[in-house]
Amino acid sequence: MAGSPPLGVTRVRTRETLSRPDIAQLIMRGARECGFPVPSAIFAELVKSPGDACTGIFVGSVGDEPRAAVIGFLPSSAFQLAAGVGLAYSERAPRQLVALVAAKLRDWFKENGHGHALAANMLHSDLAYMKCLEIFGRPSRAGSLIRFDW
Repeated sequence: MAGSPPLGVTRVRTRETLSRPDIAQLIMRGARECGFPVPSAIFAELVKSPGDACTGIFVGSVGDEPRAAVIGFLPSSAFQLAAGVGLAYSERAPRQLVALVAAKLRDWFKENGHGHALAANMLHSDLAYMKCLEIFGRPSRAGSLIRFDW
């Protein structure tokens, strides 16, 4: 559409960029919407070392306004069986921007030798979760998450 602000995706690698109020607040809103009980703890974890080789923080913007964020992790332990998506969130983002962010994350995983990634669904039916996030790739169920309470 003529005159529309450009869409862009940036991999965030510095504390300064991550700490910009618009980006920090987007990530904390995303953490809240994804069900993390302490969104500021998610941000605090990321700000420790946003440029870490195993952490991919991608922010999608419309013009200068951040509207989508996705955070991926490469396995950093023998206990991790695959790359993982820790957070995916967008607000008022055009579908094209969400697709660009998803492509950047997918490319980053592929560049690092991973053909798939895992994400934990803790809030929705599997069908709804897979349908909503299918833009990231072909969804399928892999095992189950079992909860133990005491």
